[in-house]
Amino acid sequence: MKSFFSLYITHSMIGKKVLIRSYASGVHFGTLQSETFTPAGKVVTLSDSRRIHYWHGAASLSQVALEGIKSGRVAMALPAIEVVNVIETIPLSDAAITNLENQPVWKV
Repeated sequence: MKSFFSLYITHSMIGKKVLIRSYASGVHFGTLQSETFTPAGKVVTLSDSRRIHYWHGAASLSQVALEGIKSGRVAMALPAIEVVNVIETIPLSDAAITNLENQPVWKV
């Protein structure tokens, strides 16, 4: 059963831009569509999502979520992605949203 706190946090961030970190899929940002707790771990669905492969200019995901990054490898946007085993969901500040959405697309 989910705690009141987890229910509050989940519902208060639905529809907002967030940064997530997972065990196997790395770091992504996008609009939180859903967050479900399963036996396999927390499953998050994001829309307009981009994966951050790596970055410079921020010491931690906390700083990324507040300020963005100076440079890095940020992949192209996906219309939707479902990520399993999410261990962090962090709301993004307006400054971080602007910064991250304006990072050049990294691809080969």
